[in-house]
Amino acid sequence: LLAGSSGDVLSPIELGDAAAKQWGCKYLQRFAGKGQVAAEGYLDSQWVDGQLIMVNEYFSFAWLPIGHQVFFGRPTPELILKLMKDEKKKEVGDCSARAFLEKCWEETEHIEDDMEVSSSNTNYDESSMESSSYPDRSYYYQEDCFQ
Repeated sequence: LLAGSSGDVLSPIELGDAAAKQWGCKYLQRFAGKGQVAAEGYLDSQWVDGQLIMVNEYFSFAWLPIGHQVFFGRPTPELILKLMKDEKKKEVGDCSARAFLEKCWEETEHIEDDMEVSSSNTNYDESSMESSSYPDRSYYYQEDCFQ
């Protein structure tokens, strides 16, 4: 959105009684401006005439040639704090998930190292894996083994 370079103030929009009651004011200030439009994939972007309309604590922008209008509002301080806390929790969660995955990877490397040491010190075939001196083959593939 781009306000007009001259800051052209347009005549206010007069609301009907029902709309005035809903929005808490009889007149809406508006300003001439330009809004950017583009095709899907941000192709063929261009600036077109529009209006910035003030609606109490909200504002909207109307792209006049295409008849499209979007309303915007300022989030409450409580909502901003909640969103910031939620984002921080995600960051902490990401770190703990990363630490968990790193621990899993390290454990996998230890298991592989143990298997390499065992196989280099002893010649054995598949049938020897079933003897009591080696862990059961399913030992390395247990469900939920790192939880």
